[in-house]
Amino acid sequence: PQNETFTDTQWQAIFDEGDHLLISASAGSGKTTVLVRRVIEKLKSGTNIDELLIVTFTEAAAREMKERIQVALQQSVNGESDPQRRQHFVKQLTLLPMAQISTLHSFCLAVIRRYYYLIGIDPVFRLLTDETEQILLKEEVWEELRDQKYEEGTEVFYRLTENFVNDRSDEALANVVMDLHRFAQANPNPKDWLETLAKQYEHSDDLSEHPLFAKYIAPIYLAQLQSAANQLQRSIEQVSGQKEFSKLVAMLENDFAQVSFLLQTFKDKQLTVFYQALGNVSFGRFPTFRKEEQKIISVPIKEQRDELKEQIGEMQKSFAYPPEKILALMTQAQPLVQEMGQLTLAFMENLKQRKKDKGVLEFNDLEHYALEILSGSNQTGSEASTYYRQQFKEVLVDEYQDVNRLQEAILSWVRTPDDKNGNQFMVGVVQQSIYAF
Repeated sequence: PQNETFTDTQWQAIFDEGDHLLISASAGSGKTTVLVRRVIEKLKSGTNIDELLIVTFTEAAAREMKERIQVALQQSVNGESDPQRRQHFVKQLTLLPMAQISTLHSFCLAVIRRYYYLIGIDPVFRLLTDETEQILLKEEVWEELRDQKYEEGTEVFYRLTENFVNDRSDEALANVVMDLHRFAQANPNPKDWLETLAKQYEHSDDLSEHPLFAKYIAPIYLAQLQSAANQLQRSIEQVSGQKEFSKLVAMLENDFAQVSFLLQTFKDKQLTVFYQALGNVSFGRFPTFRKEEQKIISVPIKEQRDELKEQIGEMQKSFAYPPEKILALMTQAQPLVQEMGQLTLAFMENLKQRKKDKGVLEFNDLEHYALEILSGSNQTGSEASTYYRQQFKEVLVDEYQDVNRLQEAILSWVRTPDDKNGNQFMVGVVQQSIYAF
């Protein structure tokens, strides 16, 4: 029976069917509790626990999830008078230890152990879990590649190293390669991602139309400026018409006028005017308020304004040159970015071969091999994806905001295809997703 522990919206999330469902709510709002209750209701309606794939972000979360489901099942066994239903709940308790409630890495490991032969990898491997061993292996591979590149001595490689290497160390270049490798590995096809990096720097006569600027930079600027304008407007409305806040209103209105002008010129793609206005932004001194009731209102406004000043300061640093100068720098950077992509690709392939020779895999390798197994040679699915789609009546994902593109691609091969009735249920704080942009 429904009790008062859930709101109407939460009950809807627990019982809704027929499509992929994403439940986005703030931290502490009971998303995981809703997910657990949905599992329990699935089991009460006749589903078996091994027909559900439940993905958590950590092993600790998986253990807690199993414990919460076990407690709920034991309560159902004790409170059930119908022998058939009681037997169903007892069966779920016996299936629970083998149920697929785990991190995505653990599920990928299970996929590889079962279907390793589909991609011809050796099923006898060791998981590389020691961080020191991982670092040493990568350093060894990088140093061999770096020495090889110095021996080849191409002009573009030396131009690239000039940007990162000093008299004492080439650590900065190594760090960039490692970072790029990590970013690439979060994509379903790291090779394609690395090979298309330089395309973002292709020549354009207009900065606003430049691929890199238009796709990655402009949306962030627009969102920040729009958010700042909205926040200032709310602050003005909060204190306008009150005599004791007249100086504050005047200051906020001046801020709003400057931010609105920046927003409008950026929207209109008048980037030269925007650059000049950005450089001339000035913030007046925040008025002092001594009365407690005035402080209660003014302190949050000051905190928000300080954040705005910091944001504009960061914008001034990142848009530090006129548009034509930025365009010229991007054009000059294009061959260096291409070389960086090729260098990282070579590192990635050499590292993969070294791990193969040693019979070791990293956690990220589990995801890539699992995706290769599930997607099949023609990216149309395999016997593995067919098996899991038939096995799992629903795929439930906790902390969905932490799922990257590679992991989402893996999930797409075990859930119902998107053009049919969906069976993936996700909960998370999607606004906090680090992969959104």
